[in-house]
Amino acid sequence: MIQIREIPYAKDRMAAARDSVAGIVAEFNPYHTGHEYLIRQVREITGCRYVIIVMSGNFTQYGAPAIVDKYTRTKMCLSGESHADMVFEIPAVYATASAEGFAHAAVSLLEGLGVVDYLCFGSEVIDTEAMQEVTQMMVDEPQEVRAKLRSYLESGKSFPAAYDCAVYDYFEAKDGSEKADSIRAMLRNPNATLGLQYCKALAALKSKMKPVAIKRIGAGHNQASAFDETYASGSYLRELLAAGGMAKDLEGFFSKPAADILSHTLEQYGPTSEDELLPYYKKMLLDVRYRNLSYEAPYNSVEPTLLRHLVNRSADAADCRSFPDFILSMKSKNLTYTRISRLLFRLVTGIGPEHPPYPVYYLRLLGFRDEDTKLLRPRIKECATLPIITKVADYESASEGFQPSERGACLAMFKTDLYTSEFYYQLQNSSGEINEFTYGVIRI
Repeated sequence: MIQIREIPYAKDRMAAARDSVAGIVAEFNPYHTGHEYLIRQVREITGCRYVIIVMSGNFTQYGAPAIVDKYTRTKMCLSGESHADMVFEIPAVYATASAEGFAHAAVSLLEGLGVVDYLCFGSEVIDTEAMQEVTQMMVDEPQEVRAKLRSYLESGKSFPAAYDCAVYDYFEAKDGSEKADSIRAMLRNPNATLGLQYCKALAALKSKMKPVAIKRIGAGHNQASAFDETYASGSYLRELLAAGGMAKDLEGFFSKPAADILSHTLEQYGPTSEDELLPYYKKMLLDVRYRNLSYEAPYNSVEPTLLRHLVNRSADAADCRSFPDFILSMKSKNLTYTRISRLLFRLVTGIGPEHPPYPVYYLRLLGFRDEDTKLLRPRIKECATLPIITKVADYESASEGFQPSERGACLAMFKTDLYTSEFYYQLQNSSGEINEFTYGVIRI
């Protein structure tokens, strides 16, 4: 059974290896004081010397563009007192996948480094016993849960709602309603749910990394207000920045180094908004509607009835002027906002099905602290089981150790990263100024 650590583990942190390494999966959209708190807690609780981040690139899990590019966010999290030590990029096909695909790929990247001892994540709920039970249930996939899930899906519920009900029924029958209520509350907290997916991935990979759950503080996920003068949710900060606010004016929510880096990018290019995607989505759905392109790639990667639903609903959404309104106009009882957003992004960029059937093939290094990692980098070079890409121009060499079929998949995955990054720079109005082939690894 997966053993999930929590904050009381701090009392034996002195027993941790002096050069141990902790990994964190993140989007950092944008990197703020809540993330700095997480990194401080990770160092305190695990006693680790190094913190490595695997981070989404220019697009987030919901298929929306990050408010600033991946290089800006990398610089932010490598700077200041509460900093990370190295940052690697999650390939775009997984960074914009479902929670299960996102988590499995991120954990695979940390596993591929060969040096990470702890997988740390923030969670709204710290109930290690319940988390371990749910993780084991997810790994075992009991027949009772699968049968209930099928039944609820057939009744018209969305997958998240059907899964919520199926798991509730399973634990109610097994342990009673009080336990089932507790687990349902946990599953309705997004970071706790993602943490469970990390633990499931650890079990699937037979990883020796130890999961460490850390209690989140401050504003909740997507909370549309600040918790206090120090901590706010990423969505609240994005809203302020999109409205014209500058990081250096939002005192308390960003460290001084992070605020300076963020403000510099905002002054150059402004915030990148999901609304920039609207023209692309509307044109794509028009093409499918009137040019009968549903049989062509990438449209044939989506279930025909699902694509037809999106196309039909888009006719009523033609007048929508904002991204949220456009997505909401397509929402239905069994099709969630986040799934629609992911589907449209994957369709317009042609990056393949919702649930990518292939593994990760490489580690793309975005940045590191030079002096702080001079002993860590040789360890990674020696222990990593995946090729590490530090220079984009040499990306083809990363595939040389694979079989021909895997080599093609590896190259396709990296070319997708290049494509989606260039697409982002067009949205950001930085195309020509930021170039994946000339923008080197960041050294702090």
